Amino acid sequence: MSETKKTKTAQKPPQGDKSKISKEAEKLKSQIATLKKELEAQKDLVLRTAAEFDNFKRRTATEKDRIAEFAKSSLIKELLPVIDNAGRALSAQSGTEEYNKGIEIIAKQLLSLTGKFGMKELAAVGDEFDPNIHQAVMQTESEELKPGQISAVLQQGYKIGDTVIRAACVAVVK
Repeated sequence: MSETKKTKTAQKPPQGDKSKISKEAEKLKSQIATLKKELEAQKDLVLRTAAEFDNFKRRTATEKDRIAEFAKSSLIKELLPVIDNAGRALSAQSGTEEYNKGIEIIAKQLLSLTGKFGMKELAAVGDEFDPNIHQAVMQTESEELKPGQISAVLQQGYKIGDTVIRAACVAVVK
């Protein structure tokens, strides 16, 4: 019987061991909680960094497009007097038929070339007057057109994308 008592008491952990185990368990729980907080902080940092990088990419792409548009518009501004003069020569029709045909081809080629850069004309007869893209230089009366509509385009305006290269000079119906 004394042997059985010894084994039973040997199997029971002493009271001091229980408190050590509980302290260890609390310590481990505390470490787990600390590690979870650190993990959440790292996840948050990764998400914020990823979002910041996406914003950076978007800003960079927008800036790149804006710079490209500016470069195109600078080139087109230099070509506008040539385009205007080709248009004037075409409307004058003062030479031979071959001469006039040549001027027409040159004017079409110039407009085709600038069209490849994304240049678009801003005004046409019958369009509504928009002070953001048109410059009214005179007012006219018209029975066919409504007030506020363009009755004549005196100098064509152009834009590339959202950038106005030159406002169109127009006559507007009173």
